[in-house]
Parts: sequence; structure tokens; C-alpha cells
Amino acid sequence: TMAALMLVAAIGSCMLISADRLNRWESQQVSRYNIGLAAFKEGKVDEAMLAFDESLDAYAAMEKREGWQDRLYPARSSELAALAQSKKAILY
Repeated sequence: TMAALMLVAAIGSCMLISADRLNRWESQQVSRYNIGLAAFKEGKVDEAMLAFDESLDAYAAMEKREGWQDRLYPARSSELAALAQSKKAILY
């Protein structure tokens, strides 16, 4: 019974660590888009263009994720990529 208790404790610890990691995860695509949108609204053209480019780069990088990452983390957003592209077109 002691071995079973240790096994349950180890599995529980792994699950807690994984849940905490997932809770702290932040999408670079979304965060960079939000930064770009704030700069866009403030009229900071260069800062907005850079942030939208970084958001699009993050979108492209998410295509190359490992299979387990696709199952664990949220998918990339083609909607945000299109919005970033349209904001860049407006700024250009």
C-alpha cells in the first residue's frame, strides 16, 4: 500500500505541475497582436507594425509545433492573423 500511495502522490504532483504550466501559458500571437492594437490606437505606427509582424511570426511558428503541443495548448488563430494583416495594410 505504501508503493501505491507513493505512485498516486507522484502522479498527482505531475498533474499539478502540468496544470500550473498550462495556466501560466500565454499565446505570443495574441499578446503581440494586443500590443500592436494598442499602439495602432495611439498612432504609434512603427511600434504597431513591429508588434503585428511579431504576431504573424508567432502564428507561423505555431504551425511547426510538435503533435503533443497541438493537443495540450490552444490552436493558432487564423482570425487574429487576418486582423493583424489588415491593420498592417491600413498602416502601410
